[in-house]
Amino acid sequence: DYDFLVNFETLNRAIDPVNKQLYYGDLSQEWQNFRIYTYILIDANADPDAIDTKMRTMIEERLGMMVRAAGVELNPYLQKLTDIHLKSDLEGEMGPTGDESYIYIFSAVAIFVLLIACINFMNLSTARSENRAKEVGIRKVVGADRGQLIKQFLGESITFTCLAAIFAGIAVIFLLGPFNVIAEKNISVSSLINVQTGLLLIGLVIIVGITSGSYPAFLLSAFRPAEVLSGKKHKGASGGLLRKILVVVQFAISVLLIISLSVIYSQMGYIKNRPLGYDKENILAIPLSDPAPRSTYDAYKTTLLSNSQITSVSAASSLPGGLFGMALLRPVGRPANENLTIQWMIVDYDFIETF
Repeated sequence: DYDFLVNFETLNRAIDPVNKQLYYGDLSQEWQNFRIYTYILIDANADPDAIDTKMRTMIEERLGMMVRAAGVELNPYLQKLTDIHLKSDLEGEMGPTGDESYIYIFSAVAIFVLLIACINFMNLSTARSENRAKEVGIRKVVGADRGQLIKQFLGESITFTCLAAIFAGIAVIFLLGPFNVIAEKNISVSSLINVQTGLLLIGLVIIVGITSGSYPAFLLSAFRPAEVLSGKKHKGASGGLLRKILVVVQFAISVLLIISLSVIYSQMGYIKNRPLGYDKENILAIPLSDPAPRSTYDAYKTTLLSNSQITSVSAASSLPGGLFGMALLRPVGRPANENLTIQWMIVDYDFIETF
């Protein structure tokens, strides 16, 4: 995700207007610069592990003495580009990454809600079985066998599921806008419409239709014509052990989802309201990335402070919560190879007061 591209050689020739030196230095030779993201296109038949080994050999040739003197260890490795968003928890990513576990959690919630709906459909269908008992009896009398009745009831179930899928699709179209606002996403309807989604939806409709309609279909098709047409109550009409189990499972899943929602709600409240260690309200951050405005910062600060509506002005090399600089620190009196890796941030006077 970028706005424009600049050639590496162009950066290497950039001159700092203040001290008239190379602004970035020769990036192709700065082996100790870990702020550069390196992408490698490997052959389809290449062995990533073998490349990892060669990378370590290369690092040893160019930085071996320096890192050993500093008492640190470098272990570079390859990472799939497609793994960065959901499977990476490294520091210094270009932007916020996701978490694969959330995909499984949200999928599990969706499956549980769908399962509750299926169980509800089964229980309602079996509870209304008396109303369809005579229909089943008459159909069997005129020659319908059990297999035909099962197909009929499964067909009805799949038809209901198709109608539900259509209404769900319409709901997605109308609710996607508000969802994007709440979730701070930018998902478009067109991105959801593709062959893969269509096939998955068709498969889901068939699976849900058969799952929710199987028990009522086998129950209703088992009615005996002589009993139902004579007015006798079929033993399956009042339910049974399976129906009781389904009701218990349905309520258990509902309770589990309610408890989970309560925990997530309290956690989100904690994240939003937890003290950050500084007051972020009414603080405006103005990036000064170019050398020219940085060189006149003192005059800029004085001008800002002359405004009565501004109470304090300070500067820092990065924002709190952003990427800090990395450095090695050796405590006084420690051996040369006992260094600590620390994160640092350069700040101006009044930084503590401002924040």
